[in-house]
Amino acid sequence: MKPNKPAKQWQGNLMFLWITATSALCIGLLINQFRDKPVALVYQSKEQRLMQAVQNIKNNQPVAEDDDGIQLPEILTLEQMRVVVKKEQALVLDARPEIFYRSGHIPTAVSLPREDFEISYAKLKEQLEQNKNQPIVIYCSSESCEDSQMVKSALGQLGYSNVALFKGGWAEWSKGELNEDIL
Repeated sequence: MKPNKPAKQWQGNLMFLWITATSALCIGLLINQFRDKPVALVYQSKEQRLMQAVQNIKNNQPVAEDDDGIQLPEILTLEQMRVVVKKEQALVLDARPEIFYRSGHIPTAVSLPREDFEISYAKLKEQLEQNKNQPIVIYCSSESCEDSQMVKSALGQLGYSNVALFKGGWAEWSKGELNEDIL
């Protein structure tokens, strides 16, 4: 018995679909391998992605000698942060995404977002690596934001030893600035 024409056409369409999908997958995987930053084929959490960026930086980093600088407490209050910023006693890093940094940030702060850590670190490499014991303060959106802690851990793994957090972040700073303007 001969297969009828619609069944044969269905089998032909299915075979065409399978060949097209397989070809597209192979081409996509091949192109991904040649990208500057290939897309991960397995999901990684934001901590895992940050640690991968740290490892990439570590692999390309010379060992530098450190000078002693002022020691900061591990966590700064708003008042301590104001003094640090006013006297420019530390390098202030904003761990929020770049778009939030552009819409407002603490004076003298530079952007080192957790999500684009490797790219942003490369831009700041010279400034950061001048002295790995220089005082650094990191902040993000608010006390509940974990990006500043993750960036602090990443910098610690890269050899930075004098890193503090301003836990109140942009929310506390901007609220404090409004209160100061009213007084």
